[in-house]
Amino acid sequence: MKYKEKILNPVEYFKYRIYRHGFKYLLKPTTSKYPKIFALGVCYHSTSEIIICKIFNWKLRLEHERGHMNGLKHTMQHGFVMHPWGIYRGTKYE
Repeated sequence: MKYKEKILNPVEYFKYRIYRHGFKYLLKPTTSKYPKIFALGVCYHSTSEIIICKIFNWKLRLEHERGHMNGLKHTMQHGFVMHPWGIYRGTKYE
């Protein structure tokens, strides 16, 4: 599958997300129950794009979003790259 990856600094990332969705949308909860504004990476299947904020563990976040692009879902197992919360993410795949 071909897709584009954009790794943006925090200012560019939030400007892009606000431009694309509007600020009110980013206050809504994710499926993992935290506001979308705290999601520092996103996978858009409709445009085949992965957008990542280059802050903290961004390389692991990129792997997580690549997993989504390739059809993987979240897992609540700590240590797995597909855990929805970055602080619990690791390098294992299911």
